[in-house]
Amino acid sequence: MRAVTECAALLVWTIGTLAVATGVLFAYTPATATWGGPSWWWLVEAMLAYAVHIVVGYTAGRLVPHLLIPPLILIGLFLLDTQAGIAAR
Repeated sequence: MRAVTECAALLVWTIGTLAVATGVLFAYTPATATWGGPSWWWLVEAMLAYAVHIVVGYTAGRLVPHLLIPPLILIGLFLLDTQAGIAAR
C-alpha cells in the first residue's frame, strides 16, 4: 500500500506542476496571439504520457532496485516514444 501512495503522490505533484505551468502559459498566450487560442489536446496527451512514464518507471524501480534503472527506463521510454512518433507519420 505504501508503494501505491508514493506513486500516487509522484503523479499528483508531476501532473500538478504541468497543469500550473500550462495554466500560466495559457493565461499569457490568448492575450498575445493573433489566432484562435491554444489547443488543449496536447496538454491531455502530455498528462497521459507523464502518468504512463511515471508508473512504468516507478514500478521498474521497485521491482529492480539498482542505480542504473532510472536512466535506462528514461532512455528506453524516450526511444519507444520516438519510434512511435515516427511510425505515426
